[in-house]
Amino acid sequence: MAVSFSFHPNEAVARGSSLRRFYVKAEQQALSGWSDGEGRGDQKGENQAKQAFGASCAGDSEQLRDAKKAEPHEEDAHQLGRHFRVHRDWSWGSVTPFAFNANGELQTPWGGGTWGFIESKETEKGEKGATFFAAAIWARFVGATHVLNFEPSEFDEPNFIFVSERCADGDMVVGRVVQ
Repeated sequence: MAVSFSFHPNEAVARGSSLRRFYVKAEQQALSGWSDGEGRGDQKGENQAKQAFGASCAGDSEQLRDAKKAEPHEEDAHQLGRHFRVHRDWSWGSVTPFAFNANGELQTPWGGGTWGFIESKETEKGEKGATFFAAAIWARFVGATHVLNFEPSEFDEPNFIFVSERCADGDMVVGRVVQ
């Protein structure tokens, strides 16, 4: 049997441990904490996945369906919005060009798309202004929605790498700033 899972350094050990518990020890709930694992709809599992890895498709699917693309005032207020002004060019896997343009416009080799910020569910009702995940956005292109969680590079440069989760099937892709 072969098992493919994220090699992401912040979660590989924990995910590997969960896989071992699931397959070797037959712990049926061992994968429910991962947004693309067994038990996807388990609320406890979704919360564990969010704590481990930021925003996720499973935990935010209803919100993502109705999400609106980033607006200039949101880009001004959000660290990633400001970051994208300096670093427009990215790779998707190893494919370029992939660009987070102004006004929530996305440029990909497969066609245009949109991107925006993911509102945190911790926002209080009636609170003025929304609270967004600091290091996560959604992107929609070619009919698919993705959640992108940004991380520092191996040299601790902030927001230079992202891991994308495609909401339809949990497929993951790594993207990087093109310099």
